[in-house]
Amino acid sequence: MLAYEVLPRDEPLDLEAAFERYRNQIGAMVQEAMGTRVESETDAEKVLGYAGEARRLFKKIETSRKELTEPARRLVASVNDKAKVFTEKLKEVETILIQKVEEWKCALRLKAVEEEAEREELSEVFGDAAPLPFETAPSTLRGKGVTSYEKEEWAYAIVDLNLVPREYLMVDETKIQRQIKNGVRHIPGIKMSVSQKTVLRTR
Repeated sequence: MLAYEVLPRDEPLDLEAAFERYRNQIGAMVQEAMGTRVESETDAEKVLGYAGEARRLFKKIETSRKELTEPARRLVASVNDKAKVFTEKLKEVETILIQKVEEWKCALRLKAVEEEAEREELSEVFGDAAPLPFETAPSTLRGKGVTSYEKEEWAYAIVDLNLVPREYLMVDETKIQRQIKNGVRHIPGIKMSVSQKTVLRTR
């Protein structure tokens, strides 16, 4: 059996010492695992005992890690919560102001469309004339310390799933796994197979 120790909780917080002490010990466990041969039921049970030791040591190191990082985690969470109160307000300010710029641009576009329609009506009555320029929103705007530019963002909505090509469809793997777990053994178009896997349960 491989012996191991867990960092005592009353030891001074020295991260190098806290984890470096495991280096040789775990290295030896790796070497032993690599060199172990299983040729009988006794060997298999002995090896599984080693695997159980490795898992128990893993859990204890994880417990130590979480205990060491818990104060920092709480501090980070507290700082994030405090900062979020203000950063969300600033995001709201940015959203409101950008929306106002978008509304101004939209109003200019509508005005341009109306003027173009009016120009076409006048040309039918008075004939073609030199086009009069109308105001349009620039694609780039520069404010104090900031520049905005136009960017196309396309969106889509499914109107008829039956017409969507197969290459754009995705199988719901989570749902299939859930069905298999619930005992389903046949789904049209899907081949199922089973294999055996050794599972370790420590006690």
